[in-house]
Amino acid sequence: MKSLMPYLVAALALVCISLAGLMAVLGVGPGSVPLLVAGAGAAFLVPLLSAKARLRALAGQIDLLREAVASLDQQLQAVVAALEASPDGAVVIDRQGNIAFMNASAASFLGRTKEELKGRPLTWFLPYEQVVKAVTSVHRGQREAVAVIDSFHGRPLQIRAFSLGGDERCLIHLRDVGEARLLQRVRRDFVANVSHELRSPLASLRAALETLQGGAINDPKDRDTFLTLALQEVVRLQDLVNGLLELSTLETGIGIEFKEGVKLEEVVQKAVESQLPRVLQAGLKLQVDIGGALPPVRADPERLQRAVINLLDNAIKFTPAGGRITVAAYATDEGVAIRVEDTGIGIDHEERERIFERFYRSKRARQMPGAGLGLAIVKHVVEAHGGKVWADALPEGGSAFTVVIPVSS
Repeated sequence: MKSLMPYLVAALALVCISLAGLMAVLGVGPGSVPLLVAGAGAAFLVPLLSAKARLRALAGQIDLLREAVASLDQQLQAVVAALEASPDGAVVIDRQGNIAFMNASAASFLGRTKEELKGRPLTWFLPYEQVVKAVTSVHRGQREAVAVIDSFHGRPLQIRAFSLGGDERCLIHLRDVGEARLLQRVRRDFVANVSHELRSPLASLRAALETLQGGAINDPKDRDTFLTLALQEVVRLQDLVNGLLELSTLETGIGIEFKEGVKLEEVVQKAVESQLPRVLQAGLKLQVDIGGALPPVRADPERLQRAVINLLDNAIKFTPAGGRITVAAYATDEGVAIRVEDTGIGIDHEERERIFERFYRSKRARQMPGAGLGLAIVKHVVEAHGGKVWADALPEGGSAFTVVIPVSS
């Protein structure tokens, strides 16, 4: 909207100059003494004209005035169009607080049609003391005032009142700040979680190194013990950093290389083969069920393989020895599905959505190693492919994770 103001000023200046010229033509009799006319920062000499010349000049001034008014109308229409296209609400109220203008977003915020709003007091629809104070402050000469309603129809609403210069009217700007607050919370949680995840391995690493420095390095058995501990913490830090970098690239879309005709049965098979030694080491049973030749998909096979590996890693970590992991791939009406089931500790119903958040650890999993990034990576990979992923708690215990990838058109 600010970018349109110079054009409005220029159009108004043209109107002023045109009117000044018109007044000079109409108000001056025959003679030869020039008249100085000034308008909108411009000044010029208008010579005194004969009656015939004045008529010609009058016609010219009327044309200029018509053009200036048309230009001003165009600029006003551009401002109105910009306001109508804005996702934020804009309301103009008069001195009495009645609504003189509002855009579509404002009507949507207030839950009414424009016809229901126009001419009515704004406080009928925003009956809040902080709104009245903000508007009153602007009417009393304050250039701008801000108010925040914590819950307006279930969402936080920021209200900014602006003075319209010498006009007694007031511009009200409405903005839903719920998303901004959510981003702030996510950012704050992210910093807190990263700090927490870094603190633990760094503390263990420091303790191991200080113990070695204190003399344990001279004992072969102690030396091996603490060097192994230090190496484990370094690997843990490396996994955390790699996970964060992978999430960052997925969020920006960098490094995803889509290929046509990718066979998901091959992707699943490679992921299973890579995790088979861990499955056997954990004393688990593994069953793979691939429903024949599956429709090809457009995908980044390496990224999808990584997602399946993360699901398998999750199942291996949270399934006790003697348990079973089942991996299935099959065609559905929505695309190709990959499902990983386990007989592990399971998940609570209310946590099914949150477990895909970065760093989130379910109540049952907080004693297990890991940074809580694996399922977040799965979600980002799947969404980058236009698919979806969800988790289910199985009635007999354990959990199931299902991924659906759309079939290539």
